[in-house]
Amino acid sequence: MKKLKLMYALLVAGLLILAGCSSSNSNEILVGEVDPLTDSAAVYGAPQSDALKLAIEEINDAGGVTVDGEDYTFKLIDYDDKGDPNEAVSATQKLIDRDGVKYILGWAVSASAMAAADELGNKDDVLMLVGNAGAQSIVTQGYDNVFRTRPPAGYTGGPAGEFVADQGVK
Repeated sequence: MKKLKLMYALLVAGLLILAGCSSSNSNEILVGEVDPLTDSAAVYGAPQSDALKLAIEEINDAGGVTVDGEDYTFKLIDYDDKGDPNEAVSATQKLIDRDGVKYILGWAVSASAMAAADELGNKDDVLMLVGNAGAQSIVTQGYDNVFRTRPPAGYTGGPAGEFVADQGVK
């Protein structure tokens, strides 16, 4: 959890520095989250969501981040996509259209992440950072605003299986 929290903190801060900041409050950066928080996929989304909330709390408690000499804090707006691609697209659209969010994180389920990437991929003013979803194709569509925090499942599953087999486990 500590590594995931630190990774989110660093990635959020880095993306915001690169992209500039936005919020209705000039010193508050709105960050959106779309994750499965209920239903069967919550086992993947809830820990990711908890890590994101802890990272934001710790960053804000420490005074936020400084960008070009200005101090900013984060405000998280989260939506539950229940691991369903249609819910993920709906939540993503709400974050952009209703809440005015420019930075969206989450997506613990690959099908939801792909649907959201297809929705966000042509928007120049919104960044998407995928957490735990493992499908390689999420970031190979040619979208300049879609990023991920972990390697695709194919990069980790095969080598992990080989390692286990090399240890004599059958």
